[in-house]
Amino acid sequence: MFSLLIILALLIRVILMPISVHSDLFFINIFPALMKEKNVYDIYYYFSKNLPNAPYLYYPPLTYFTFGAFQHVYSYFSSTFSNWMMVLYNLEISGFQGQAVDFIKAALNPHLFKDLFLAKLPYLVIDILAVFSFIKFVKNRVQARTLTLLWLFNPVHIYSTYLMGQYDIIPSLFVLLGFLIFKNNLYLGIFTLGIAAAYKNYALLFILIIILVYTKTWVFRLKLALVSSIPYLISLLPTLIHNPFWAVYSFLPKIYLNRSIPLVGWPLYSQYLKYVVLTFILLAIFTLASSIKIKDKYRLVIGLSLLAVLLVYAFYPKISFHYLVWEMPLVLLWFKKFKICAIVLTVQAFSLASYKLLANHLQMGLFAPLNPDYFSALPTFNSQINQIFPYTIISKTGFFIFFFINVYLASKIMLDLFFKEQTN
Repeated sequence: MFSLLIILALLIRVILMPISVHSDLFFINIFPALMKEKNVYDIYYYFSKNLPNAPYLYYPPLTYFTFGAFQHVYSYFSSTFSNWMMVLYNLEISGFQGQAVDFIKAALNPHLFKDLFLAKLPYLVIDILAVFSFIKFVKNRVQARTLTLLWLFNPVHIYSTYLMGQYDIIPSLFVLLGFLIFKNNLYLGIFTLGIAAAYKNYALLFILIIILVYTKTWVFRLKLALVSSIPYLISLLPTLIHNPFWAVYSFLPKIYLNRSIPLVGWPLYSQYLKYVVLTFILLAIFTLASSIKIKDKYRLVIGLSLLAVLLVYAFYPKISFHYLVWEMPLVLLWFKKFKICAIVLTVQAFSLASYKLLANHLQMGLFAPLNPDYFSALPTFNSQINQIFPYTIISKTGFFIFFFINVYLASKIMLDLFFKEQTN
């Protein structure tokens, strides 16, 4: 039965890969195409010289190197992929705006399905590595299979990775590996988490928690911090050579520093308030990590890391649906039981989707490769529901459910860590 489910998970992915797309997948791939087509290895320097006013660099350098390397491989299987990416790139920098369907129609590709499949191929490789990771590191065979199935059939993962094409699953794999490894090898584990942070810097939360829990001297803390920073520093070398400022800039979340519509009034103040609350919460978690003494440090690190992510979900004002992939390794390692993990992941997914995934390009419009005009014109599920019942009630209910489920889970983790653990 387990083998059949693995085959089913693989089939779902293979079917979805060529027939669905979000514009994020194009955005992720068009800039790495410069590495193959123009031998650009410092993407930040290239833009500072050629497009100094374009806020396009949303991802750290390791993302560019990874997808650039894969695109060299794609050239052996597709004669159109690189040219198509360059056409999309030229559309992007010319100011062309639209959703995936608009890019598909503006940059016609006779091998669209094959090239979309190739663009998502790194994610399939990551999932295969995740399966092998569970089998190798989780000694209990039943538990290894349970965690594998939860990973493969997580609806957030399938939607974000294979429908949209977002790459959060790559750092998530390295988070998983980091937590599985550091229990027996602290240096290798934190180095692996450093790779995750070099893709998306949310993993720095976990690195800092591990350092605070496992070390008591500043020398040891500095040593672990240096080990964790090696992957990022290596990926930044070309940028550091050209311009250290751009190396610092690459570390910042540019997408949040460039807002086309400035906020004023309460929307602005409420965001600031959430940032202040979240900052105090994270500082409190770091304080606990450095001061609380619990025998099972490994469980403490997983608990505090998941606690941090859940509270980020609850209070971060700019959360996107695919951010739910971040917590996946931690939810599986903390709760472990199939039913609990499934309930947590499902409730979070549907409650967040109820107010975040409301536009056509996030619903049936994702299948635009099959028929651009047809799928982009389909009404959204929320608009159909709104004809018979006010959808705002559903979306507001979903908002509060998402907030409270995360706060509840965070509270439960705190109770488990600081009451149950100390009574054992």
